[in-house]
Amino acid sequence: VIFPLALEFKPEIIIRYGGSDPHYLDELANLGLTLDGFRMIGQKVNVLSQQVSQGKCIDLLLSGYNSDILVFAWSALLSGLLDLDIDLNDAKENLAPPSDTHLSETKDIIVQLKRHLKKYWRCMGN
Repeated sequence: VIFPLALEFKPEIIIRYGGSDPHYLDELANLGLTLDGFRMIGQKVNVLSQQVSQGKCIDLLLSGYNSDILVFAWSALLSGLLDLDIDLNDAKENLAPPSDTHLSETKDIIVQLKRHLKKYWRCMGN
């Protein structure tokens, strides 16, 4: 959803606001994200900023309610954003994700979001 919107909008800078809330051990949001997911988000933001804003990007690390995972989630995110090879294997073993996921629910939400956004954005019409 974000890539086509950003390519159509063409922002001068990417500002990403977030923290460790999406991690599966953060009980407030219960979103189920792993450390690999945080790294992937950082990588995607990096790629997107290169494509639309000449690499200009600000990442605001502001939140998270489980202090035991903050440093790992933020390190994973920044390692993807900055293309750094940070070994998080020990953290991954200690923070093994649950086996159940909500992937089908997430996919349904994305379909609904695109359906709503296509009224406002050409890129969501496909």
